[in-house]
Amino acid sequence: MKISVIISTYYRHGSVKDVLLGMTTQTYQPDEIIIIDQTPKSSVPKDFYKDFKKKLPLKIITDIEPSMTGARNHGIMVAKNEALLIIDDDILFEDDFIESHKNIMINENVDVVNGATSLKPKIPKTYPWDIESMDPVRYFLSAPNWNWNGMMLGLSSTNVFIKKSILLKSGLFDTFLPRMNDFEIGYRLFKSGAKMYFSEKPFAQHLRATGGLRKKPKNHNKLVAALYIHNKHFPGWMTFQYKLWFVLSVFNFKKFWKRPWRPFIFPFKLYNILNCNRLAKSLLKKSVENKSNLTLIEEQIFKLIINNSNKRKRILVYDSNSSVIYNNSFLNENKNDFELDIVECNLKRYNNLKSKYNQSKNVNINFHLFDLEKKNSNSQSIDKDIEDRYLRQIDNFNKTFDIIIINGLFKTKCFNYAKNNLKSNGIIILMDPKKNNESIDLSKSIIINTGLDQFSYKPKLKNILLHCSSENEFKKIKSSISKFTWQKI
Repeated sequence: MKISVIISTYYRHGSVKDVLLGMTTQTYQPDEIIIIDQTPKSSVPKDFYKDFKKKLPLKIITDIEPSMTGARNHGIMVAKNEALLIIDDDILFEDDFIESHKNIMINENVDVVNGATSLKPKIPKTYPWDIESMDPVRYFLSAPNWNWNGMMLGLSSTNVFIKKSILLKSGLFDTFLPRMNDFEIGYRLFKSGAKMYFSEKPFAQHLRATGGLRKKPKNHNKLVAALYIHNKHFPGWMTFQYKLWFVLSVFNFKKFWKRPWRPFIFPFKLYNILNCNRLAKSLLKKSVENKSNLTLIEEQIFKLIINNSNKRKRILVYDSNSSVIYNNSFLNENKNDFELDIVECNLKRYNNLKSKYNQSKNVNINFHLFDLEKKNSNSQSIDKDIEDRYLRQIDNFNKTFDIIIINGLFKTKCFNYAKNNLKSNGIIILMDPKKNNESIDLSKSIIINTGLDQFSYKPKLKNILLHCSSENEFKKIKSSISKFTWQKI
């Protein structure tokens, strides 16, 4: 079993050094160790990774915006193996740490192995948390972290061994959640059918080193995170109960004699829960409104295809709902210049996109508005009339393209027309193809499962179909994306 280790770090090179030293003595060596170092390059010690690169298969990723979840998502996407060991940058572990994870996953036949974690050098013999102070959601989703083995509902991202395919299916980490990201993704993994096992054997001592992203406490409010999870996954009565429990906890008479002044902080608790609930709902709304249609897997595919040669690319997009259009940074950050033709049939979206993306520094963008106003008064023939005019305008496109992206109206028929506009070594990207669609030419094609949308309340499984005009191009693309779930159809 080949294993990829993923470590994200931020201003913690002292503890990262201990982690890497621990990796050098492992009885089962990983195939690659991916370090996402979000520390500014000027603050990274000189030649810090130089000696470790001689002993370990390191892959260092820099220039990533500081974000624990974003960095981990990036590491997951670039990992080349199915088995992933995701750990914190401030833990200590034994020499059989990786081997224990591997053996448990194989022997128990599970998708996830949660290793035990404690702030102390040894794992506690009894349950370490105060159950009375925990809400039910946290009780069921948090890692038990005591001398126990068995199935569980949550995830412990400090020390977890997991299959990449199940992570992609569940949608990766939610980058808008301030804290307790492992609880949230653990619940999504559980809903997707993942088998999660807790074991005390692959133990790690969590040092809680200084630095890191928690030095900005406003961005890591525990109450905001708890309300975010409740509002996202358990809206309604369960969330109301949690708010009520939080506010009325000041009147806990079992603790009254120890803290008789607690009832007087009731107004503060009430204000705190209302304010944090507002912030949680704001983040949740932001995650829905600002989410890019461009999922991580799609982004990797687009980058791979656009950057697979040094020549300038000419790209055509049918209907700008296609996710590549809604990520301005993606357009600007690719290493190659390209020319982009966008076909739009919605006047409002056409005007918005034209004003927003005409300034892209390395992309020459041409916008085409296809007039699809209803010309026919007979309601029964309106749809046919619109379809005929749309496809006729596509058929009259007098350019050939390296890449054609299809989304929106009349996908199937657009696909067949698009082949006439494709260069001899071109590629067609069809978003969300319909299953068992016999009218599409399925030769030299690959279906890629992009996984679930991590922010959607009711996520849908999305697919991308890649069709290559030449057999050589098909083999090249197939080889390059072998790390994704695919099948030739």
